[in-house]
Amino acid sequence: MNKKGFTLIEILIVVGLIGLLGTLSAIAIGSARSKMRDAKRLSDVRMLQSALEDHFKTVNQYPLHESLRLGDPTASRCLSTAGFAASCQGASSVFMEVVPLEFTKGIGRDVVCGVPPQAGYCYTSVGQGGSYRLGFELEHSIKEAGIEKGANCLIPETGIRSEACPD
Repeated sequence: MNKKGFTLIEILIVVGLIGLLGTLSAIAIGSARSKMRDAKRLSDVRMLQSALEDHFKTVNQYPLHESLRLGDPTASRCLSTAGFAASCQGASSVFMEVVPLEFTKGIGRDVVCGVPPQAGYCYTSVGQGGSYRLGFELEHSIKEAGIEKGANCLIPETGIRSEACPD
């Protein structure tokens, strides 16, 4: 007797393999997305650093703010000669028309600022505008750059440090 078709065991093995491949694909996609968010965060920090340096060259000081959550549409959406503001309307020189708001997906609350306190890029001027601290958070370590997961701080004199910004 010659029966054609698949046995129950063969079908279960194929379904199991498809399920396993689907799970592995979902994990790989999730990891790639979180690394993409970290790359975007680092890109934002570098753009902010460049705009802040342009501000310093023009005004001879960094914007005077304390514990400011950047990208907030009510307070820090624009960077001009007047500092961070909700809008660029009427500004004479604009260094960054749209200040980025940090992706909060995937991060904890290691870096918080503003009122009420929220996760995000946190800017504080130091020494009457002679320097600044820019706090941000990453989901993963970036070994090539020497940056760790969690709270990080950009200080113009020393670069990015893998620790929370000092008060």
